[in-house]
Amino acid sequence: MTVFALLRNTDEGTTLACEFNPSTVKLSKSATWQTPPAKNAKDHPKPQFVGTGPQTLSLNLLFNAYSRTGSSAATPVADAVSKLFDWTCPTQKSQDAGNPLPPTITFQWGAKLEITGFLKEIDV
Repeated sequence: MTVFALLRNTDEGTTLACEFNPSTVKLSKSATWQTPPAKNAKDHPKPQFVGTGPQTLSLNLLFNAYSRTGSSAATPVADAVSKLFDWTCPTQKSQDAGNPLPPTITFQWGAKLEITGFLKEIDV
């Protein structure tokens, strides 16, 4: 079963419609803990919190050559894939400012779920 979602490049104001299977969604986050060495200690020292890693969203997106009505899709599949690859590169504005940053991308599913971040990896 697939459902419709939207990817939005908030820096450019462009969008990309897609489908995905909710069972492929994986949301993860990590924390770093460090245990200091203790010589001649009877008990193991308690770990100390160092920090957290970024939250990561992984999912398989599907791009269809046809719309729901059977006509050609607004964005051909090859163009959608090309746009995704472009979104992994720093924005021209950030490069001109001397601080290369990727575009901000929002994944929107329905009216309530929005996750904002950047594209780290794309496999086609």
